Amino acid sequence: SWDRDRDDSTAAKRRLERRRDVAIYLSSHLCTISALTSAFLYKHVNALPVSRARSFVRDSWGLLAVPHLLFLGGLSAFIVSVVLMAWVAYEEAWWRAFFTAVGLMCPAVVGVFCAALARTPQLVQVAPRGE
Repeated sequence: SWDRDRDDSTAAKRRLERRRDVAIYLSSHLCTISALTSAFLYKHVNALPVSRARSFVRDSWGLLAVPHLLFLGGLSAFIVSVVLMAWVAYEEAWWRAFFTAVGLMCPAVVGVFCAALARTPQLVQVAPRGE
């Protein structure tokens, strides 16, 4: 019976390690792809004349959202990997709960910040180049 419990515990730990590894792999790749797509979009839009840039932004909102969505996915995977690291390293329920709570504070703070930012009026209107 004791050997069976130890084997179940080892198998559960291995499953957590695999999930952690997948989350780390996803987070690094999603954030890298986010940075690359953002850089390519920036270069493309800055090379356009102002009139064409405005229509590109208006007509390509889905394409413009890709870097942000990839970053949110990468950030989410990273937070999951950090929480899973703690679950692999600590078997005590208190430590697991603590590190899970700390890991969830990150998206909570970012969410509150974004909500506050959305309610902030735009103070300065930036004029496009050439106008």
